[in-house]
Amino acid sequence: PETADVPETPAINIGQVNERTTQNQAVIVLEPGPKKDRAVPEEILKTEQKKGGEQVTIDTGDKYVEQIYKKRLAAGARWLVGGGGKYTVQLMVLTSDEAEENLKNMLKEKNYLVASDQFFILRRVGTIPTVMVFYGEYPTLAAARNARNNLPVFLRKHHPYAISVKGAVAKTNTSEQQ
Repeated sequence: PETADVPETPAINIGQVNERTTQNQAVIVLEPGPKKDRAVPEEILKTEQKKGGEQVTIDTGDKYVEQIYKKRLAAGARWLVGGGGKYTVQLMVLTSDEAEENLKNMLKEKNYLVASDQFFILRRVGTIPTVMVFYGEYPTLAAARNARNNLPVFLRKHHPYAISVKGAVAKTNTSEQQ
């Protein structure tokens, strides 16, 4: 299937949480969409009706988070053998002995778990383990920048930027600076 310059509207939109958010407001809003486009399988989602939308409770057990992590790591691994002409958005780089564990803990948070179907994870092994998280795959740099500009607030706080997939893969081979 061809990829458009502008990313498709996701089946799941993430609401913004701030100091004015009340218990009666939805944090995550589910919109109708094809079942295959959902980030979290239906059997994982449990919904309770709340005034102003739906509040979602997600089972974020370790086993499920581990499956998500491995799936997104496999998505990133595909870039190592050919994703050359595409672009992505670098979300974050975690550098520590606990980098993988820290990312898995983030994936237990509802917002990150719901957005995880767009994550591509690359690792750099060395004295300081590094985990790099990218968001989406786009045909042009302009499309990647547009996606970055429209990321949910909780992802924008990481100061993401558009980058070529080739550049992202090159970061896995960059020698470590100490």
